[in-house]
Amino acid sequence: MSREAALSFVTSGLAHDVNNPLMVILMQIQSITSGKNSKEIPEAVLQKLEAVKKNTIRIQEMMKSYLGLLGRVNEVEASTFEAAALLNGAIELCTPRLSRSSIGQIKVEQDSDFQLKGNQTQIELVFANLLNNALDAIRGQELAWIKIKVSEENQQIAFRVINSGTLSEDLRIRLFKEGLTTKGSEGHGIGLRITRSLAEANHGKLVIEPSEGHVCFKVTLPNVSNAPNFRYG
Repeated sequence: MSREAALSFVTSGLAHDVNNPLMVILMQIQSITSGKNSKEIPEAVLQKLEAVKKNTIRIQEMMKSYLGLLGRVNEVEASTFEAAALLNGAIELCTPRLSRSSIGQIKVEQDSDFQLKGNQTQIELVFANLLNNALDAIRGQELAWIKIKVSEENQQIAFRVINSGTLSEDLRIRLFKEGLTTKGSEGHGIGLRITRSLAEANHGKLVIEPSEGHVCFKVTLPNVSNAPNFRYG
């Protein structure tokens, strides 16, 4: 069995096993917040339950996205959303790791808040994966940093995720090849390939660019005005 086939098989089983307890969590939250005693629950607790509900639904959507990608589903359930909301969602996914890192926060530079069209969950995963990779790359650096630059280029929205790490020219050339990992025994050599596939499923591109000695991944995505046809959910 190929690595890709094995990944699809394992992910399908994992998605089924994970979805069942997630449904139980959602049902229990619904029961608590809509029951006759819900008015007695402090507002602060209700807000925390809503956050749990939101992230539980997000996990379900992520698993659905990965399964669709591995199953070669070409149709994408799309919506229109703002770049700021997209990046906020991706950064939120990385919050636990960011809180343990030395960089404090990720700097975002953009001239205006662009609108995009695609599957927001899938594209959030693209940036969350790139940010997690960046956190791995700068681990242990004294003056580590990560920044995201957003601009409009040729009727596309370009996102550059740049970190203070370095990458050899040899690795830069081979980075998207199956089985290549820069994380030693902790890596599987599939993360960037899946990330690029998620971008491409949304009519986008993921490439690595030179950036004054640092590491820069560029993601280009269609804006609202020139996005191709998607299937809307």
